[in-house]
Amino acid sequence: MDATNTEVGVANIKNSGDQARLAPWTERLAPLGNLSQVVMFACMLMYAFGQLFFFSDGYTKNVSVTIGNWYGYPTKATDHEEMVLPTFFFLFCFLPMAVAILVFEFLRYFSVRRITSSHVLRLTRFLRLKPRIMGRVLHKSCGELLFLAFVIGGNIYVFQYFYRDAIAPQEEYNSSVDMTTYLQTIALTFGYVCIYNMAFLFLPATRNCVWMEFLNISYANGVRYHRWFGTLTILTALLHCTGFYWSWIREGTWVEDALPCFRNCKVGEDGEYRWKTHSEPLRCCAS
Repeated sequence: MDATNTEVGVANIKNSGDQARLAPWTERLAPLGNLSQVVMFACMLMYAFGQLFFFSDGYTKNVSVTIGNWYGYPTKATDHEEMVLPTFFFLFCFLPMAVAILVFEFLRYFSVRRITSSHVLRLTRFLRLKPRIMGRVLHKSCGELLFLAFVIGGNIYVFQYFYRDAIAPQEEYNSSVDMTTYLQTIALTFGYVCIYNMAFLFLPATRNCVWMEFLNISYANGVRYHRWFGTLTILTALLHCTGFYWSWIREGTWVEDALPCFRNCKVGEDGEYRWKTHSEPLRCCAS
């Protein structure tokens, strides 16, 4: 009996704390809370869309050209081609993520269940359901399965896009493609897959993350996915390096390609000398 009263008391304290945290002006500005929810959801979609759109012809032929024109590339002699990629990732990755975090914190002042429309509540209720397959209830919710499907499907899409984009033109003009070309293509492809995984590596690893809250991913499962993504990121990076090293060994150029500063670094001076004399102890030994 005492334990029951204690649990009820704790629940009442939590509820009273939640009520005290709600700002009085939120009752009058409920539409602002609805707009904030729309903005947060749009930021999530933009972030996810940006990761896949980067690996598409639309980015290569249109968006990258438009961003390049902002910096005078390639028409001006003083262009800044190096700013194309950072600008894209700032607009489609960092900015949506930052805005979603700020809006998510802003919504804490509202009674979210009270201001949320019935359509959104039905959607969130569906995402929290745990489907039943062959009479067994899965341990993962529909939102969790949707997140995993997006990440795994994205890996498959990115790999096939760059592999097809690099191999298909060569097979069209050449009857056969040598092993070195295949190795370098696969290595480059795994490098882009590694970048895609890095974009989602940190998302499920923070408490009160927007993605975790919306898709009903528990913190324990979020940490587990973070470890899986970390392992997958390291594995794809290792395959990226292995493919290039294997191709360089086959060509007999691994010293020039893998260890450029033991030979000429193409910086106007002898690379070996610069490598030996970059610090005082080695400079003394070299002399």
